[in-house]
Amino acid sequence: MKIFELLRLGTKNTKGRWVVLPVIGIAISAFCLCYAGAIFTTVENERSLPYEIAITNDGAKKVSDSTLAEISKLSDVTSISPLLQVPATVRTGKYAANINLIGIDPSYITDKFATGGVFPASSGMPYIVINKAQTKQFVVEQKSTSTNTQSNTSNTQTGSSPNTKSGTSSTQTGSSPDTKSGTSSTQTASDADAKSNTNTNTNTTVNTDNKGEAADATAPKINWLNVSYTLEAGGGDHLIISKICGILAGDDKEQQPEAYISLTSAKNMLQKSRQSIAYVGARARIKNIGVLDNVSKALEDLGFIVTNDNTKLESKWDSEVKEMTYLIVIGVFSLLCSVVLMVAWRKIAVMEQREAWKMLLWMGMKEKDIHKVFVIQSLIITLSGIIIGIIVSLSVPSFMSTDIKEESVYKLLIPLLVSVSASAICIVVTMFPLLNIKKQSYL
Repeated sequence: MKIFELLRLGTKNTKGRWVVLPVIGIAISAFCLCYAGAIFTTVENERSLPYEIAITNDGAKKVSDSTLAEISKLSDVTSISPLLQVPATVRTGKYAANINLIGIDPSYITDKFATGGVFPASSGMPYIVINKAQTKQFVVEQKSTSTNTQSNTSNTQTGSSPNTKSGTSSTQTGSSPDTKSGTSSTQTASDADAKSNTNTNTNTTVNTDNKGEAADATAPKINWLNVSYTLEAGGGDHLIISKICGILAGDDKEQQPEAYISLTSAKNMLQKSRQSIAYVGARARIKNIGVLDNVSKALEDLGFIVTNDNTKLESKWDSEVKEMTYLIVIGVFSLLCSVVLMVAWRKIAVMEQREAWKMLLWMGMKEKDIHKVFVIQSLIITLSGIIIGIIVSLSVPSFMSTDIKEESVYKLLIPLLVSVSASAICIVVTMFPLLNIKKQSYL
């Protein structure tokens, strides 16, 4: 028989309650294998990305231009930059923020920008690069004025002692003139002390919470790249005009607020405020996290202290790998159950439709063609389960709430290669046993 006729016959006879369970099992398997592959791909990509370490001045050696040259010679170090720190208050309009400006080499900044770009290595005006989390640190600047006035007035006495003799009245005012014989004398004593003290204090504050984050959870509406800013550093002795030239991309909920300026600008600001221009440390970028131990040991041998906060990242990867293991186990178990059900379904189908197969054999149909029909039916069941599983895996993120989506592995996108690989595994596992079943009599 022609393949088209076999396909039509197989499609027409693929029905019954025994078909539903294998389709569900294969769909579950395809879903689990797709997400297991997505987790594996994501973790491996993250492990292969360049990793950043911090070098501090706590070791035997201090960070300087000469020591940076030593570090840059290490084979696994791809880039390095010294760091300067300039605490400053940045203002624009009614908004202000207390920021630790980090002086860094502009070539070290390789992150993507949401808008704008990196600052020049040197310029007359210090340009600033901030991330999205830093924009939320700008809040309305509050000025509080307190005025204390103390006024004391005391010792005011007015006394009148008329002394009248023979139609004569005596009056004294501030002195003691005596007037007699038709003369009146009036005495008034007044002693007044007035003290007035006025104290006025004006305080400017930028409200932040205990973690140093702005009280407002959202960034203010500022035309970030098109307005001027004033930098107040070194106790407010110098006000410097500045501009923001770029805002780094990324999730502001996962970022720490950071602001960068060039090393030249940082040195100029520190010198004007009479502060030390010694490097406070350095940042180095290595090939990937896999070489972290080797690089850390090499730096310790050179006399440096390396700090890195990869505990959270390693914990995240361990959790994702554990979920990947669970998904693989569930997927393989579901796939094996589906194979068992499909084999049982084939035997039941032969028993239930024995008379129909006999009639086809009497009409000239060969047993190998009947075998092909069952293979086609098995393939239809397998493909139906795979399609359902992939559609569900692609649709899951859209049905998840925002809070759950941020912490779940089911937010991951399924790569095309992973989908194809999961489909191939399902097809091979389900079809291989059916293709190798011993020929059975259909009579």
